[in-house]
Amino acid sequence: MDHSAIKVDRWTIRPDINRIESEKGTQNVGPRVMDLLLELIKKPGQVHSREDLLRTVWGDVIVNEESLTKSISFLRQYFNDDDEVIETIRSVGYRWIGPRPEYVALNGNAYTPKKTKVKSRSAFKVAASASVILVVGAIVYFTSSFKSEKPSPVNITHNKVQERVPRISPDGKSILFAKNTPTGGGMDVYIQEIKSGETKRITTSMTLETDPVWSPDGKKVAFYKNNGEDVSIEEIDLETGDQRRLAIVQEIPNLSAISWSPNGEVVAFCDRPGFNDLWSIYLVNNETLEVERMTFPQACAYGDVSPRFSPDGNKIAFIRIDRSGLLYKHLIPGIGDAYVLDLDTKETRMVSKSDFEISGIEWLDDSDNLAMLKVDNFFTFDLMTVNLKTDQVKKLYSTDKMLRNLSKTPKQDEFVFEEWTERFSIWKANIKDDGRLEYYRAFMDVADKSWHPQVSHNSEQLAYISTKSGHSQIWLHNLKEKTDQQLTSFKTEFVRNPRWSPDDSKILFEVFEKSNFNIYSVDVLNGSISDVATSERQERNAVWSPDGNSIYLALEQNGRFDIFKKYIETGDLEQVTFDGAFAVRVTNQGVFYLKYIDGDIYKIDEGGYHSVVVNDINPLDWFNWEVIDGHMYYVKRYNGFVPHLYRQNLATSEQIDMSYTNLNFSHVYQGFSIDANSGVVYATVHDFQQSDIMMLAGL
Repeated sequence: MDHSAIKVDRWTIRPDINRIESEKGTQNVGPRVMDLLLELIKKPGQVHSREDLLRTVWGDVIVNEESLTKSISFLRQYFNDDDEVIETIRSVGYRWIGPRPEYVALNGNAYTPKKTKVKSRSAFKVAASASVILVVGAIVYFTSSFKSEKPSPVNITHNKVQERVPRISPDGKSILFAKNTPTGGGMDVYIQEIKSGETKRITTSMTLETDPVWSPDGKKVAFYKNNGEDVSIEEIDLETGDQRRLAIVQEIPNLSAISWSPNGEVVAFCDRPGFNDLWSIYLVNNETLEVERMTFPQACAYGDVSPRFSPDGNKIAFIRIDRSGLLYKHLIPGIGDAYVLDLDTKETRMVSKSDFEISGIEWLDDSDNLAMLKVDNFFTFDLMTVNLKTDQVKKLYSTDKMLRNLSKTPKQDEFVFEEWTERFSIWKANIKDDGRLEYYRAFMDVADKSWHPQVSHNSEQLAYISTKSGHSQIWLHNLKEKTDQQLTSFKTEFVRNPRWSPDDSKILFEVFEKSNFNIYSVDVLNGSISDVATSERQERNAVWSPDGNSIYLALEQNGRFDIFKKYIETGDLEQVTFDGAFAVRVTNQGVFYLKYIDGDIYKIDEGGYHSVVVNDINPLDWFNWEVIDGHMYYVKRYNGFVPHLYRQNLATSEQIDMSYTNLNFSHVYQGFSIDANSGVVYATVHDFQQSDIMMLAGL
């Protein structure tokens, strides 16, 4: 074995075991990260384009530039103690500007830099839509033969509308999916022949009809339907067009939620007893229409979704969405842990590991192996298989795009799933005299990822987060002069949550570093950074007190967040909540916080009494609320998806729906800021630019 190494100042790089060593400890890295590091240090000072690095390091593996960006960020976090070692060359790539490497020998074996063999790289480019407002979808046939070394994508559909939840027919000739109605405002069910591309619209009621699934014989389709009055599971006969109702449900869940048993006798679906209850798996008998509840989740955030019958019909795999997944994975909708329910014993067991979350699940051709879509702490999504008897895991595909709604095709080891590309931009809308909003219009350049706007109290500047410089940083936009200035220069991909001090001289924000979120402040005039709250615990969502002498923040202890008050001068901590809270706002009207056990927003009055102000905030919008001038502004979603911005008078409890909008307020960051002086709303638009439905074969 070649025990060779590379010395770079105080670091020792061990390519043979994918490890970086220094006096502060060792860091194991993945083989791609090591290959990237070796490519950079091999020619110090030379600029490497992103395309060259992707081709050299990843070769034919299909990834986007975010894989490279996150690998660079990982290396920077480890190497950058004092000086920058990897420089970003704007719009080009990267270069190594750290100490020059010294190739040394361990155990007498000399290290010789290897010549890089450039691998061919398959091009995978999907045309971006010119539309900014619409959520754009496309269905892509992502397949390969067993002789092919790597899979290659082929589009099935590519339209400027949202197309989701694909299911391949039992004979493998057609694809079933949900698609936006031609006039908007709803979804319909479509079938498209894969070979000819001919598309047929199955439902035409101009309501919300989604999550379609084939019957085992391919003659019927079951789907969710919301007609504005009630929500139901419907069944349609594809030959006669006859439609009947299988069950009444409360609402439509976030993740695909219907599965037909292999013998066609029962349909599994998701529902919950009441709007404040957890989602559970139910079965409805196709003949008698009797409904039976099968799972009873407890002590979790959302409940059980995405049921999948095993090929033998004896088990149901599903995803249980837990609170920790919603928090630590930044509220990506529909992720959790994978479980299996034994229909004979009624026992459930967790079959995924605790160090990652699942956004899709499906059986292989037997009942002992599952395929899963997993997301880890670095927001990398993988398609993988798991053997339930041996726990053996095999990774099939990896991407930095969000993967959801995994489904099996009739062919051996072949799957389809949604692959989403996200984009953030800042829009604005004026508040009219009647309290409602005018149409939103673009405010920031959508070519860059910009989000989390916060307007200063004097209405002169807008703080926001942007990746213009390669990393997420705080930027200032002068609202009068229309100029922009970068305020921070952290070597991390996660800087966020800017909040102005009462006198507009400083900005609080949080930074992800060394596996924790910590709180800092930056002086707006000179850019100096001050440590506000940094420890081994997670510190999140800090805001100033009205007098500027203290901050309120969410602090993790014993696996749960609560709100604390920290005095800036003394550093003393005072606990404010004791049964779980995550987001906080503080004004002269009092302290307001969101309690994540029930999703309600509470107010603490002068006597210390906690009372509910707004009920049942969607987890997507735990950050999307503000308290300004005696009013609470918050977001609620129609059917869990379509955002409405509401304003509630705190004195009279009078509410007004400020607007119906087809813009998706960001579910990752606090999505909007209101300038009370000028009557303007600045909103983060989380625009999923494309939702491609991919197929992988020959796995």
